[in-house]
Amino acid sequence: MVSEDLREIISLIRKRPEKIIFYVSSSFEYRLLREVLNYIQTREGLSDFITRHLRDVPAEMRKIYAERLRKIYEYSLKLSSEVKELISDVEDFDEKDVLERNRDVLKEFSETSEIIIYKADDPYAPDIMGKKKTAIPLKPAIYIET
Repeated sequence: MVSEDLREIISLIRKRPEKIIFYVSSSFEYRLLREVLNYIQTREGLSDFITRHLRDVPAEMRKIYAERLRKIYEYSLKLSSEVKELISDVEDFDEKDVLERNRDVLKEFSETSEIIIYKADDPYAPDIMGKKKTAIPLKPAIYIET
């Protein structure tokens, strides 16, 4: 999935990337994705899911949180049954660690010399072009410098 997104972006810019920056979502959001998949299996809708999760969220954060939940929910609907099954089987998943362990493969694939990987919820990570907020579980935000 990451390689497909990367390939598409590189083909659109038509230049060799100098640096690629990935922003991966938090482990908490991965757990939310797992919960969404379970929720969908019970045939519950998006509004029920969001309502249930907003109960303990402070009023000033509800709009932002509801939008994140909606994005994760809608993304989960697009996943193949194989990916959904894998997510169900893997309780804890560290997306940053997986990308870091595959950094050399990603460099070779993208023909770039530098790959940087941040957690989107890391307050010290730079938020280039507002990409941090676009990362969702298993679909990192990608910024490419040419």
